Amino acid sequence: MPLKRTRICILLLFIAVILAACETGVQNEIITDDASSKQKLRIYSIDNNVNKSRLFEHISRFEEERRDVEIEFIKPSTSNNGFTWLLGKSTEHAPDLIELTSNQLRMAFHHGKLEPLTLSQSQYQDMVIASPEGDVIGLKTRINPMIAYYDKDVFLQLGIEPPSGEWDWATLDNTITVLKEADKKVYIKFSPMTLEWAAINRYGGTIVDPSGTVLTGYVHGEEAVKAAEWLLWVGTRDDVVIPSDLVEGNIALAIDFAFNLPTPSVSNFEAILRNNNRIGIAPLPGGSDAVNVAYTFGFVIPKYSENKDLAMELLRYLTKDTESYYEEILWYTLQSSADEELHDPYRISVLTQELKRSVPISVFLSEWQRSLGNGFHYDWIRRSMMEGQPVQDTLDQFALEFDTLYETFKEDLALYQQCIESFNLMCY
Repeated sequence: MPLKRTRICILLLFIAVILAACETGVQNEIITDDASSKQKLRIYSIDNNVNKSRLFEHISRFEEERRDVEIEFIKPSTSNNGFTWLLGKSTEHAPDLIELTSNQLRMAFHHGKLEPLTLSQSQYQDMVIASPEGDVIGLKTRINPMIAYYDKDVFLQLGIEPPSGEWDWATLDNTITVLKEADKKVYIKFSPMTLEWAAINRYGGTIVDPSGTVLTGYVHGEEAVKAAEWLLWVGTRDDVVIPSDLVEGNIALAIDFAFNLPTPSVSNFEAILRNNNRIGIAPLPGGSDAVNVAYTFGFVIPKYSENKDLAMELLRYLTKDTESYYEEILWYTLQSSADEELHDPYRISVLTQELKRSVPISVFLSEWQRSLGNGFHYDWIRRSMMEGQPVQDTLDQFALEFDTLYETFKEDLALYQQCIESFNLMCY
């Protein structure tokens, strides 16, 4: 009996081993099949360093949780960009999510190239870019807001309260007056960005129509004219340059972008502040109801995408925790500007506040445009008015010239693509 039982036990053990091997083989086969049938989600980012960002880490976590999904990042090159894909010139390995500037995505949506996103504008109002009809067409990925810079030593010396988001316009005007009387320079360069900021917040106007693509009737409206006259009163001179004059102590108060400043060695606010303790930053003045005007990028889903549902699932995944997502936007924007770290709680709070209350800029033209020499630039507007040309006449001409160009793009998207490829800033 013991021998017989032993034989039975050996037989049962043998059968168990065979069954376990078979089960393992089936599991391996299933895993192999799953790997070969994974959905591939392709993402086009204009940042070559996207894999260093917290946004990339968040997207990677989605990929880890969804074992049936593989994510591939398509990086920019001379042969492709977001609009190359949208024009349909190449559908092989085309992306399912594309990162565009707010103006580019508006133009693409005008031409019917984008899929509306199933995100609630009321729920994600600060995070999304919407059409005039209320369609959500982009999820913000990168936001470059304007902030206030000031020289702490000058403000202490003159007994002036430092800039604050609680400043109203009268406080700002009084401070500028005190600084100018003390022969201290103020930098609020006349540009389409500062014009829009002042027109919206100080005079309750706008410089574009609701679609964001028409200036005629808006950029030369009553509110915009008043905003232009105020910027001329501030009177930033041609001999004032940021950030070098700020670093050298020649500017007491400035309003400019936080990132992508025109000096490669000092390309963002953090690089300035880390090496210059006397320089501080603050939220834009104008009170708690003021909005920022920011150079903004966003993810869009092209019409041709074969993975629209999966792309939407990723976007909803990214925005589950809105506070964390804003932090990722901040780091993504900073790290695309330079390889910087940001630890100061106050600086983080200032930037986060400005990110949250920002609206996408309507016209992105900077003073770099003139030096690039590639088409449309804006600096003649300020120069004409400073030389005595009536403000109304100058803005009339600006609106007409800009709209003439944009009407051609609204007829022919390929021309807009050519403008982007020429690095003409008016197309950004």
